[in-house]
Amino acid sequence: MIKDYLIVNKKILPDYYSKVVEARILMESSQCKSVSDAVKKVGISRSTYYKYKDYIFTPSENYGRKFTLSFKLDDQPGILSNILNILRDHQTSIITISTRPPL
Repeated sequence: MIKDYLIVNKKILPDYYSKVVEARILMESSQCKSVSDAVKKVGISRSTYYKYKDYIFTPSENYGRKFTLSFKLDDQPGILSNILNILRDHQTSIITISTRPPL
């Protein structure tokens, strides 16, 4: 799983990656009430936002100590429990779990 990730300086990435993060921050901070408003404000399309929103994150202030994990899981008994057991085995603390119904 760790092989799926890279640490890359944003200077070499297209600017729309940073704009996706900016749009998400606008939404989370209630500065924009809709995705349409947020993407207009930062200058990207809605399709760009939706394409990348679940894959681009910024490190927290305590880099290396706090992070966000995003999973798309099959609807099968025990999958989330197995993931939580792995996290427990690595002595991690979970601050919050957020779920969304499938689209």
